[in-house]
Amino acid sequence: MVYKLLLFYIIQDPASIERKKEVIVPQDFKTQQDDHYLMPGTYATNGNRSPQFRVPGASFPKVPETTIYNTPAISIHDVHPAHADPHSREQVKYYANWLAKQAKHDVLNDDTKEINDYIQEATKVVKVGEKEVATFAPFRPKLSALQTFTTRQVVTLCVIGLLWMIGVLVFRLEMLTAVIGVITVMYTFNLILNLGMAARTFRNSPEEHIDDAIVHTLKNANWPMYTILCPLYREAQVVPQFVQAMQSLDYPPEKLQILFLTEANDAETRNAIRSLSLPPHFQILVVPDGKPRTKPRACNYGLMHARGSFVVIYDAEDIPDPLQLKKAVLTFAGHGSEVVCVQAKLNFYNIRQNLLTRWFTAEYSAWFDLILPGLQLAGFSLPLGGTSNHFRTAALRALGGWDAYNVRPTRR
Repeated sequence: MVYKLLLFYIIQDPASIERKKEVIVPQDFKTQQDDHYLMPGTYATNGNRSPQFRVPGASFPKVPETTIYNTPAISIHDVHPAHADPHSREQVKYYANWLAKQAKHDVLNDDTKEINDYIQEATKVVKVGEKEVATFAPFRPKLSALQTFTTRQVVTLCVIGLLWMIGVLVFRLEMLTAVIGVITVMYTFNLILNLGMAARTFRNSPEEHIDDAIVHTLKNANWPMYTILCPLYREAQVVPQFVQAMQSLDYPPEKLQILFLTEANDAETRNAIRSLSLPPHFQILVVPDGKPRTKPRACNYGLMHARGSFVVIYDAEDIPDPLQLKKAVLTFAGHGSEVVCVQAKLNFYNIRQNLLTRWFTAEYSAWFDLILPGLQLAGFSLPLGGTSNHFRTAALRALGGWDAYNVRPTRR
């Protein structure tokens, strides 16, 4: 079965550079850059062709297509008059039926065996050369960044470097001129590509919109179970802000599983969490000590304990919009089971603090507002950020979770 990845964005409100207008998945605001790593998968947009990624032997439960007439008691009359049009009523009806089907599917479908099989595979210790690998995910050496270069690649790079040095010694000025010319051509091509991506976005943005009024109308719906993975490392000072952001999420607490993923040597962060006396849907997990000590490895450990039909990653400094989870669910509902990932857009909340935050804001805005949507429209493979990515849990497990080595180890 082929699985596709669809990203959604929001556009900037021209009235203010510090506040954003919600168009699809509400943005998160960041105070620092994430480590970025790629997820294997397929990428797609609205009707655009894209590369395909086939998962050998992967199978996912399908939501029954039979119409469910006993939908939750939701009244479309609660919608604001400005949105009480036939199209909005049809959207509410569609979403209500989809949520009812999903709830029935979750009740009837027993995926205990699949989860246990995944955990058994994920906890295997694999020996690669002289290294023992325990990443809490099914380890696939050919898809892992454990070995970044093959012997042939290293030899090729050494030969190229040697030839370049010989060329500099023999031809000097001509060789340096040629190198500078090649670099200039590459930068020019990159500039033209980025301008092309931006032009595509301006002409036909892939952004989508789920109105707040529609979400509020569905407040009594039977929302699916959602797991939030929160990888933390030495984040004791920011824990209160992050917990407040999680408690501000507009989602039924009984349908939330918030997992704090802490490292074994980080008792300070765990103590900061415990001091807040949080409700039962907040849980602390201690990631067993091991190498590499990276964020994706911690997320893999959390994925083994995830009970939600959907899962999302948030970093400690994230402040997601309260409606983000519900809008992500409705986005999945609107695009079928072949869409397995929704990525929220990031930006800073301290834009005007200093020159550096202004530069980062400009970079983030260009990346999320122009470049990524343009890449999506062009059908290119899309990089995922390190936070605010929403997944179908079953599909993520079938893909093997995250590659624990596909990120720079920063945790000590």
